[in-house]
Amino acid sequence: MKRWTRHAPLRGGILAAALAVGSLLAIGAGSAASGASTLPALNISVTKTSITATGSAVSGAVNIVTSAEKGLKEPAVILFLLKPGVTPAEFEAFAKSKAFSDPNNADKLGSIVFDAEGVPGGTTEAQTVLAPGTYILLNAEGESPTNPPHSVLDVKAA
Repeated sequence: MKRWTRHAPLRGGILAAALAVGSLLAIGAGSAASGASTLPALNISVTKTSITATGSAVSGAVNIVTSAEKGLKEPAVILFLLKPGVTPAEFEAFAKSKAFSDPNNADKLGSIVFDAEGVPGGTTEAQTVLAPGTYILLNAEGESPTNPPHSVLDVKAA
């Protein structure tokens, strides 16, 4: 009997600590999940022949909501930030060239700042931070798209 009474306070302390840690984890998980819903949304719609964006086009943290048309094979959204001075027309010429087949050739025009797979006939969400500038939205569906559907997105400074 003496043995149980000596360890009882220790077990009670461990139980209290475990409950406290569990409560803190539950509170933290809840606030992290709600964080994405408070960000401004940039809605991207992907079809076989087009990609469009609506919603927040202001720099800073954003929740990107992608809706992909049913029947697409491996829809993927890429946001390509053009370097200052590079025009969408220059990107258009590049997209029609043989050099487009290797993404490493694009570094003279800009950089990929966001790349996410979509779900055919579904919606996905991802968070990122956008800098001010001109972006090319690309539907990089499939293994090696040639001149994929794309559009221009101008992100203004917040």
